[in-house]
Amino acid sequence: QKLELTKEDLRFLYEIDSKIIGFGYKEDPRIKEIIETRDKKIDLSKIFDCKKDQISLTKEEFFKGNIIYHYGELDLSDLTSAGGLTLPQYVGGNLWLSSLTSAEGLTLPQSIGRSLDLSSLTSVEGLTLPQSIGRSLDLSSLTSVEGLTLPQSVGGLLDLSSLTSTEGLILPKSIGRSLDLRSLTSAEGLIFPQSVEGFLDLSSLTSVEGLTLPQSIGETLNLKSLTSAEGLILPKSIGSSLDLSSLTSAEGLIFPKSIGFSLDLRSLTSAEGLTLPQSIGFSLDLRSLTSAEGLIFPQSIGFSLDLRSLTSVEGLILPQNVGGYLDLESLTSAEGLTIPDTLNCDLICSLANNDINILKEMCKKNNKKK
Repeated sequence: QKLELTKEDLRFLYEIDSKIIGFGYKEDPRIKEIIETRDKKIDLSKIFDCKKDQISLTKEEFFKGNIIYHYGELDLSDLTSAGGLTLPQYVGGNLWLSSLTSAEGLTLPQSIGRSLDLSSLTSVEGLTLPQSIGRSLDLSSLTSVEGLTLPQSVGGLLDLSSLTSTEGLILPKSIGRSLDLRSLTSAEGLIFPQSVEGFLDLSSLTSVEGLTLPQSIGETLNLKSLTSAEGLILPKSIGSSLDLSSLTSAEGLIFPKSIGFSLDLRSLTSAEGLTLPQSIGFSLDLRSLTSAEGLIFPQSIGFSLDLRSLTSVEGLILPQNVGGYLDLESLTSAEGLTIPDTLNCDLICSLANNDINILKEMCKKNNKKK
């Protein structure tokens, strides 16, 4: 015998207003198990105050028309025109409209429980987006969003990867995962959410003028086209990687205390004004650095430290530990270099005489201590 549930209970069970998150921020499999034992159409018609036949569970049922709510995914990726298309007021799962190039005649649902794919859309004319999208919104072919109002909340990835201008762009107050703005060359006037849980791709940004970044980035921040850090204020927290691979000067730049995975500073030739994070989880790329004078490394780097252009050990104080390998291939002399007792890594270098053997023996000895 099925348990009698109130409308509020059913809204919770079918995740109409918000997702039910289990341990470790994953979907709770028990929810699906409970729903599979119930009559979905009766439950959903009670939630939306409509008839049973106004609920669709399949694509075929949807095409019969007069649908208020579609349960699950609605794949309309073969449609090239929205002419004559009447969508439900609500879609519980993903809505795929990936072949539409124009929004002419398109009226979207009020809310979409999961993702909305409009990846071929090239114009926003006539486009009104849902107020709420539970997961991702793919607008990856749009070069301009002028006149478009984005949802207040996007639960997953917001893909605006072809956007070249911030004109008219007001971002959602909440982005649950990532934000792809890889074609944007200027972020002037753009207001980001306080936090981006996934990655933030600003890989074409050449100027920091008017740029105020989120306080927290859960995964990667890509700023690989920036050549100057002047005026750049980084987030207080970066969970995974920071790509500043074109930066030629780090003067005045303040890094987060910890970077969870990698820090790419491969174009930096001088350590002047550089204060590194206290902790780097995986790799630090300083491959163009020719002098280590005044440089203070983190105590520990999880895997690799690339100092391949360093020709002198003057001022070089190595981290206490590098977990994978240390690249010193341009070093011409090891005289004055101290290898910490705790250093446990493979050494890449091309020293003359017996220096290479001495260093390798030192690393080998340290590895045996481990």
